[in-house]
Amino acid sequence: MRTLVASLVALILTAASAPAARACSCAVAAPADAMRAATLVFEGTLEDIRQAGDRHIGRFRVHRVWKGTLGARVEVDVFAQPSMCPPHLEAGGRYILYVSGGGGEPHRVTQCARYAAGERLASERRALGRGRAPTGS
Repeated sequence: MRTLVASLVALILTAASAPAARACSCAVAAPADAMRAATLVFEGTLEDIRQAGDRHIGRFRVHRVWKGTLGARVEVDVFAQPSMCPPHLEAGGRYILYVSGGGGEPHRVTQCARYAAGERLASERRALGRGRAPTGS
């Protein structure tokens, strides 16, 4: 009986001290819906992320634009907190991003925003259509 009680106490203490699991539940919009909701849609390579106060600002080299007017580079607030929720952005990665904000607010990529990377880039390009080059390039 003592062994059973000791085992139960150990199990409860272990469970109580374990960090809480943070699952992610994102309802990602279809490309056309995400495009309508976004202020900018572009494909770019994340060159770096810098911290400015409580903001994390990603600088992207822009390759193609589907919505908005962008030059060869753009800075966007990126969600940089450790999270299980996408998007997961890393310097050097190439992405298609659906960005919100503008109109006096910083442009930003929000948690659970639609994005494409890696093998999904080609199918996302097909869904979006031709796009255009950034201005000044």
